[in-house]
Amino acid sequence: KPQTRRYGIWTDLEADGGRIGYMRYGLDGNLKSLSGFPEFWSINPDGTGKRREFSDTRNKMTRTLCYSWSPDGNAVAFSSTRSENIQEVFIYELLTGKERQLTHLNSRIDELRWASNGWILFSSNYSGTSNLWIVPADGGNPVQFTEGTTSYLSMSIAADCRTLLA
Repeated sequence: KPQTRRYGIWTDLEADGGRIGYMRYGLDGNLKSLSGFPEFWSINPDGTGKRREFSDTRNKMTRTLCYSWSPDGNAVAFSSTRSENIQEVFIYELLTGKERQLTHLNSRIDELRWASNGWILFSSNYSGTSNLWIVPADGGNPVQFTEGTTSYLSMSIAADCRTLLA
């Protein structure tokens, strides 16, 4: 699942390939957010059907660092900046418009991925050095997945959840 970042936009293909999602969070230029808050947009692969899915109106900064589609494409997990170097993980349900907070770590979150097994894997410096953590998408306590002195800032996980690239 490729994810790229260019000039204030993150792009990612929905799990079933039906839509391409992207974040707009710049305050100037052609890629700026229309609301002034970070926004999640989606578009069909042929360039039609562009729509703003939601705005992160509680974000205290001008950017959302990352997001990941749910395996069924009906929700988006995203990090929301609460203050300088503090993000939390949220889930936005696209069909209902409901948003819920998954983490309460008051730490930096550099990347996240929604795995096909229903877990959300994310990088956080909650324990000091940035390590990988997991939390069930339906809620619960985050569990540290790696331990070490080398920072893990990004990751990818195979569809079968058996291979992790960090």
